[in-house]
Amino acid sequence: MFDALPPELILRILSFLDIQSIHGCQLVSPIWNQFVKLNESAMYRAMAIQHNFVSNWHSSLEDVRTELPGPWMASVSTWKDLCQRFFMLDRNWHARGERAGPRERLYRSSRGVHRFKLEEKHRLVIATFPRGGLRVFCMDTDELLFELPNTYVKRSAHCEYDNGYLTFDRHGVMEVWKFAFAPESSAEAANESPADERQIKAYEDAVQSYPSPDGRGILRPHALLRPPRSCRAFRFVYPTLLVGSSSGQRAFLYDIPTGSLEETIPFPVQKTLHTVPNDDNLPIHYVEIGPQHIFICSRDDIVILARNHEKVPLDRRVLRFPSSEKSLVYKLPGLAKTRAYRIGLTNCQSTRGIGERALSPLVQTDSTSLVSFREAHHNFCAVHVSPTGKSFAAITWTGLLFLVRDFERVLPSADGSEPDKSLGDEDVTLAIDMQSPLTNLTFGEDGQVVVHSFTAFHIVLWPESAPSAPRTYPSSLTASPRSTLPPAFSDVRLFNLTDFTESNALPLITCLKVSRTAIWFDWSARALSDHKFQVWQEHRTSIEQVTRQQLGDSAYGWIPEGECGLDAGEREEDIREIYQQDVIDENDPDNDDDDDDAEDAVWMGRSAYAKRTLCRVDFSPRCFS
Repeated sequence: MFDALPPELILRILSFLDIQSIHGCQLVSPIWNQFVKLNESAMYRAMAIQHNFVSNWHSSLEDVRTELPGPWMASVSTWKDLCQRFFMLDRNWHARGERAGPRERLYRSSRGVHRFKLEEKHRLVIATFPRGGLRVFCMDTDELLFELPNTYVKRSAHCEYDNGYLTFDRHGVMEVWKFAFAPESSAEAANESPADERQIKAYEDAVQSYPSPDGRGILRPHALLRPPRSCRAFRFVYPTLLVGSSSGQRAFLYDIPTGSLEETIPFPVQKTLHTVPNDDNLPIHYVEIGPQHIFICSRDDIVILARNHEKVPLDRRVLRFPSSEKSLVYKLPGLAKTRAYRIGLTNCQSTRGIGERALSPLVQTDSTSLVSFREAHHNFCAVHVSPTGKSFAAITWTGLLFLVRDFERVLPSADGSEPDKSLGDEDVTLAIDMQSPLTNLTFGEDGQVVVHSFTAFHIVLWPESAPSAPRTYPSSLTASPRSTLPPAFSDVRLFNLTDFTESNALPLITCLKVSRTAIWFDWSARALSDHKFQVWQEHRTSIEQVTRQQLGDSAYGWIPEGECGLDAGEREEDIREIYQQDVIDENDPDNDDDDDDAEDAVWMGRSAYAKRTLCRVDFSPRCFS
């Protein structure tokens, strides 16, 4: 082989393998071992690029450490180190490595959080709150770096962030702020929507309260956008901001660096069996933006509209999911509905904080009234496009998760040719019945689809939707004919977070994010303390039993220092103090921030769990931290 093929081609072939397979190649013969050692740096660099561990061929190790900061990347010195960490991270996501966790709290700065955004490169968190206000704080130290008061930012403001730019709504207008590290553009000098005096005054007041020599975490006013219609929902993916009008008639696309309105896209007339007479508006629940399309989430369907619509042929401008000729006056191209797969009732036993769940076909009988109800009232509540822009995931309030793969295949091609008629329902769409209302959805850059229901956090690993080469692992569940997925979705795996099952806290989640290494969400401070206190009690009981066996009954109640809690050196009184601070904490000056949440939760009997704080479930390899 080494005589027949050039070294460059051999390295290219080996770059598709993982580290375990490379080690296996080294054991084949001394010649293979020598080749791998001589070309180790070039081979692992090619492997990192092939598996999308780095962004491009020009990236250096220093660039990677800058783009992916954190303890798990601190000691990376070779390309082999980098690949080793990423493959371990991948195994952790598949419940085959270290335990997911620990639970971490950004306690004081995030208490009572409503919406939050992450800036991982610079280790920042941006959050808004139910009683108003906006804060920027450090992801690692919880240090508050910048704040806009609740007299300036409205209650429960929604915010969007990407690439150094932050947007949030302000009573009919859209404010745009930016960090110092945001990319500069020559077009910014011609900003068509400059910041107003109120923004400038708020910035000057905030800088006086939070001076920063290096400007880290400081937001500066950039623009004030005034959409022609009031805003119902908006989504920002740099450099474009999508604003859906409250009238449900059109969407506006803004270029954020210049503050200019780039495009106005009219919505198709909404005519369904459930439409209010003489009402042609499209009720908007959520909006999403992709490279070539925008997605409008309404009650009955997802409407997919082409960007630059005037340059797109008419038969490629509008796509509906799922299509239903019974409910449409005008026949529009759409995606057919498919049979659903039901989530399994039992977990694969796991001690890693994450357990795999089985999927089996949902048998629809004539007596199942719930199925026909769902077909008529999907109640879509969120949609997110994949990193490649070719696939998307959508959830419904009735508990269905839809994975739609390469949706453009059902459209006529750009040259006018007809779509592939051989495509079946299961070649395009997979529906999963989660058996509980779904309220939050997020899509990770490595194909992680994370959804939140009233009963659990579900992690759907969908490698086909990621830009990198798929990395799949055999299921840890016992195979059965009923659990076989369609070939187009055979690599899909479903997992649950096994530590977050508190029924009183799950319905109160308001925001969910996923990064390459962690899942972030707002979680009840009471549930965090209950869990920690419960684990401490169980650990304390087990140590007492061992101590009594070794030292006799007279030693009952004695616990060696450093062995009584979850962390080394944490004594019993420390655990009790944390528990009391989180649950009781009546003297906390920030306690009023949670009054509104408590009032909203009273009707559900969950007022004790309404105080929420930012929580992170970490999947990064801790052996390198």
